[in-house]
Amino acid sequence: MIRAIDILKDEFARRGAEVVCPEFRQTLSVSELLQLVPQYDGWIIGDDPATAQVFQAGRAGRLRAAVKWGAGTDNVDFAGAAECGFSVTNTPGTFGEEVSDVAVAYLIGLARDLFCGPGSADRPLAQTARDLFAGQDCRSRGIRPHRAGDGEKAQCPWFGCRCL
Repeated sequence: MIRAIDILKDEFARRGAEVVCPEFRQTLSVSELLQLVPQYDGWIIGDDPATAQVFQAGRAGRLRAAVKWGAGTDNVDFAGAAECGFSVTNTPGTFGEEVSDVAVAYLIGLARDLFCGPGSADRPLAQTARDLFAGQDCRSRGIRPHRAGDGEKAQCPWFGCRCL
């Protein structure tokens, strides 16, 4: 989404909207949000902690609307938002395929022991290719994805399984 800001800047300007994206690495802290959120009319919540305290600070300032982009909402205190008069919605179905792809990549990588390659700090240099790829396949280990991405719709026929 952040990469789309530059692409959409002309549209924002045409509609008289100012878009501000603070400097951050992955998420902002509650203390950072307490300073930022009250300054703006709207908040597009990412993975940041959307706590009751942040919503209270926002309500005391300019904040009038909040939306959680993506499907995951575990970082949003909906009760705290409601107490402040906010009805926070999300965008289900967004990034479902992408999340599924990453979940499957982790599933295979962990099952096949691909993340600790030869010469890593966790193990000595592998002696043979068989030593390097000695992990077991997902099916024989009973490894199954658990509703990754779009949840109930996610299927993994290449593993011979369905999502739990």
